[in-house]
Amino acid sequence: MRRSSRLDNGAPHRPCVRDAMTRDPDPDTEADTATPARLRWWLGCVGLCVLLSAAITWLGAIYDHPVREGVVAGMNASECARVGVRPAGSLLTTPLPENDLCMPLFVYRASYPDAASDVASYRTWVLQQRIAEFRYLVGYVLLLCATILVVVAGTVMLIRRWLRRFDRGAGIDT
Repeated sequence: MRRSSRLDNGAPHRPCVRDAMTRDPDPDTEADTATPARLRWWLGCVGLCVLLSAAITWLGAIYDHPVREGVVAGMNASECARVGVRPAGSLLTTPLPENDLCMPLFVYRASYPDAASDVASYRTWVLQQRIAEFRYLVGYVLLLCATILVVVAGTVMLIRRWLRRFDRGAGIDT
């Protein structure tokens, strides 16, 4: 006697493999794949949120603390050597330089008590300022991006739910 692959009602017969943890002998494969796909989507959104937060914060720090070419040119110029020798942060005790090339270096050296005196230490100082600003602001920017992500995702979920409800209702009225 040959076994048929169809049941008496015409539905295809699928062998039931059950283990101790399975309650449903015929699991819904769409529901099983929806959860990992949804998790991947959320992880992708969170990863994008973290990446954008870091990028926006770092670009803001670069914009706020640029390496000023006038200061570097003043440090490299021999006529500005007197400005570089003066103590950092001494705005009121030093006279203004005569050369316009030295003015950005003078303003920098007079404005900060920890101002650098050579180009390498100046670039290091600027990088330290950028890192300090990044560490201070990245949490706030991440919180802002996460809030925007939740608002957008919530709006999309509500619209999808509304559209599903609308589609179901359209079939009843016709």
